Amino acid sequence: MSEIFTNIPEIRYEGPDSKNAFAFKYYDPEKVVLGKKMSEHLPFAMAWWHNLCANGTDMFGRGTADKRFGAEKEGTMEHAKAKVDAGIEFMKKLGIKYYCFHDVDLVPEADDINETNRRLDEITDYILEKTKGTDIKCLWGTANMFSNPRFMNGAGSTNDVDVYCFAAAQVKKAIEMTVKLGGKGYVFWGGREGFVEKKYESFNTELGQKIRKGEATLSELAERAGELKSVKTPMSGNQEYLEGVFNNILLSGF
Repeated sequence: MSEIFTNIPEIRYEGPDSKNAFAFKYYDPEKVVLGKKMSEHLPFAMAWWHNLCANGTDMFGRGTADKRFGAEKEGTMEHAKAKVDAGIEFMKKLGIKYYCFHDVDLVPEADDINETNRRLDEITDYILEKTKGTDIKCLWGTANMFSNPRFMNGAGSTNDVDVYCFAAAQVKKAIEMTVKLGGKGYVFWGGREGFVEKKYESFNTELGQKIRKGEATLSELAERAGELKSVKTPMSGNQEYLEGVFNNILLSGF
């Protein structure tokens, strides 16, 4: 595997007075705090999607980051393997020991789920080969059941039995991959599921019902805004909260 991030060295701790942009100033993985190394207190993980897939696209534009990592084209198995190579190099240089993923972060989804599963078998074999002899491990895996238009009405909470079966098959395969890669947990990711309705509970109030019916006036909305001292940022259902609880429990035994 040729080096991908050629201008970035292995990042090491150099202390708060270091002028090196590529150095840890406060994170010393070997420093013992309350009986445990900092690396044990802070077992960082690389997210396949954020680090190796997301290319800076927003709803008004196109991608702004080239994440082909030397592959000729995105959406190919060559590209999938290039992401593995880039991810492992990235983790080694930052001293990250764990990674997490969605199934379709790893490979391009095919029209036939059987072909998608074959690709997943191939790429997980490749990941195991590339991480052999290292201390890099899988933290958790999950299934992406929100990006494909088939999941527009949910996956586990869909009203279409065929979509429900497809979602179940994705979960089955994603769990099998996570076990194969030695993952410490599996995440049931509910991006389009019914519990997201929790975000809209406030619309059950008298004012909320008027807004839904299109009967609220701008003056009423402005008056309500004036009564508020602050506005809490809504959560994506309970996703982030529950992930934090889960990870605290999972990692507490390290």
